[in-house]
Amino acid sequence: MKEEDNIELVTVYSTCNNAIFQIAKNILKSNGIKFFSNAAYYGVISTRVYNSEIKVFPKDIEAAKKLLSELTPSSYEPPNEFQKFLSGNIIYIIAGAIVLIFVILFMVKK
Repeated sequence: MKEEDNIELVTVYSTCNNAIFQIAKNILKSNGIKFFSNAAYYGVISTRVYNSEIKVFPKDIEAAKKLLSELTPSSYEPPNEFQKFLSGNIIYIIAGAIVLIFVILFMVKK
């Protein structure tokens, strides 16, 4: 039995935003901090994960908190109205651009 098996993990980060949750996990992983989480990424494009927590060993609490201190949902701006418009209408914009290119090519060819 390892000494780590008897140590209680401490929650250092909690969020309901899947994107920020994944960023937090990557920050800890890239800095060599072992962590455990109660949520997993299922490959679905979504910003919602329900009550996700990241836990670390007591020896890593300070380092993990420092690394994740500036990672907040407010540090990532929600999409503005133009971005919302683009995301809902991108297929029409692309189709219109293709038709416009054909019309221009047809007119130049004459």
